[in-house]
Amino acid sequence: IVYTNIQKSGILQKNITAANINGHELNSVELGYYYVDAISKAYNDWTNTYGDSTVALLKMMGLDLSAPLNTQIFDPTTNQTWADYFIAVAVENARGTYALYDAAVAEGFVMSEEDRAILDENTQLFVDYADLFSAGDVDAYVQSLYGTGASLETYKEYVNIVGTANAYQSEYFNSLTYDEAAIREHEATRYNDFTGYSFAYKFLDPEEYVHQHDETEETHEHSEAENAEALKKAKAAAESLLTAKTVEEFDAMIAALDIYAVAEGEDTIPTASTKAVDTLLTSVLEALRDWLSADERKEGDTTVIPYYTDTTNEDGTTTSTLMGYFAVFYQSKNENLRPLSNVRHLLVAFEGGTTGTDGTKVYSDDEKAAAKAEATELYEQWKKGDATEESFIALVKEHSDDGSAEEGGLFEDISPESQYVPNFLNWAIDSSRKAGDAEVIETEYGYHIMYYVGDSETTYRDLLIRDAMQSADYNSWIESKEEGVTAELLNAKYMYRSYIVYQGY
Repeated sequence: IVYTNIQKSGILQKNITAANINGHELNSVELGYYYVDAISKAYNDWTNTYGDSTVALLKMMGLDLSAPLNTQIFDPTTNQTWADYFIAVAVENARGTYALYDAAVAEGFVMSEEDRAILDENTQLFVDYADLFSAGDVDAYVQSLYGTGASLETYKEYVNIVGTANAYQSEYFNSLTYDEAAIREHEATRYNDFTGYSFAYKFLDPEEYVHQHDETEETHEHSEAENAEALKKAKAAAESLLTAKTVEEFDAMIAALDIYAVAEGEDTIPTASTKAVDTLLTSVLEALRDWLSADERKEGDTTVIPYYTDTTNEDGTTTSTLMGYFAVFYQSKNENLRPLSNVRHLLVAFEGGTTGTDGTKVYSDDEKAAAKAEATELYEQWKKGDATEESFIALVKEHSDDGSAEEGGLFEDISPESQYVPNFLNWAIDSSRKAGDAEVIETEYGYHIMYYVGDSETTYRDLLIRDAMQSADYNSWIESKEEGVTAELLNAKYMYRSYIVYQGY
């Protein structure tokens, strides 16, 4: 009974050092904040990737989100549990945070009043939620999230450290600006890195040919002669695609290859090539880059490119192994010289709706029609007037349901990678768009009256170059701050190891 009471009191969690982060001794509660937040981030990443199927898919892959993390194995070779894994992540996250926090303190950095207000608002939420879920006991509510021993006071200390580190790095990141000369200098030695390429390709894997000789599905070693013959057949198949004049013909020829041919009467989707549209060279498979970016490349060019993998031997030498062949069909390149877009919009939001099983709002045809009718009426009203940008701004301020209404619905420097809903983004970056264009479009939020203000002075290409420079300089700065910063896991026995990620609510 005494032991149980001690466990519940948080004495052990608050008085035994769990980790030493660059001289800062963190107990289980303090490290626990990093631990639980690392788990929360992982869960959010999973749901962004898998959506409503997250729980089921992860369970199929061996992680039951509704079971304690310390009862599930992450690495069978070391017997490391998922709790152990996230504790290791927490230690590394704490190391990165304290590297920046200590540097910020040493330099006398002070968080802005705006950033401080945001942190205060976030911690105030704990007080509000405690009224709803813990009868006003804030510490009890914090413990329900972060485990035994946690409290609002220590959570605020954690938030201050993380917030200071984040504000410090944000200030540095935002200070990284580059003039025209610097952008052109950076571009000069890597021009094609900021060019998008459109092409189709198919990898011909010799494994698909060597298994043609297998009478069973049992795995077994193939002879050198069998492997050599399979490579020969894969190369011949890739070369047979070189006469294609269009991507459609390229796909038809792939589907007709013996290994992909669909038997008559079978309802199977034919095998086709993988398509790349305006893909930056740095995102293209390295084996294809030199050929794609060659100055002489033109639409309709085809080639076969061998694909090798390198392995480092125990003596330090490298062995290259031929894995198969890429058949490639070149379409075009886009140097991304189009200017970024500046638009204004007026939103007539859908009203009413019902909440679906996945938590999203579903609107009826009548509700959508009502929003469309209102948007169309406002658009016609504007068109009958002088139809200027000034009159559009006035219309937006009076009628828009969007938070941007006070700024006249203005969105600037929109690029193909901007995070807007598809219909909105596609309208804004349409290459045929010119100043003064206006139209009513639909998105998942309602009907928008769009107004094209004009092209930005910045091109998408220069945005890509600036972002690359900013990222490189920022990463170098982070590395310099983290250099020599130590992190050691000590006694993590009393961490919140039985954490359950998904409670089913």
